[in-house]
Amino acid sequence: MAGPHPIQGAEQSKSVPPSQANELLDSLVVAQSITAQALGNSAHMLTAQPESGIYRGVILAETACHVVQRQSAHSGIAHRKNLLDRQLRVGDHVRIHYANSKGAVREVQERSKIAELGR
Repeated sequence: MAGPHPIQGAEQSKSVPPSQANELLDSLVVAQSITAQALGNSAHMLTAQPESGIYRGVILAETACHVVQRQSAHSGIAHRKNLLDRQLRVGDHVRIHYANSKGAVREVQERSKIAELGR
């Protein structure tokens, strides 16, 4: 397949030193592999849009520079750790809201837990 890998553009668009860009890309390659293992070989992974965006889901994995959040049965989102306002752990169910290249993390209660609390 010719051309850049789909995940490269988002990481290279930020003005970061070349050594850090390589570290970010290596981290994304690992994140893509983990996403495929967790969600199947047909799964795809995208990078979060830090200028604006809201993402909800369970954290599937952590790499050197990213956390991977499940978005659907066949897709994941890679979030750069240094843009988030707190550390996340695998299994956390969170909402990440980006504004001005900063990600605000909030816990999300799972629906089954909310239903049980209402009984």
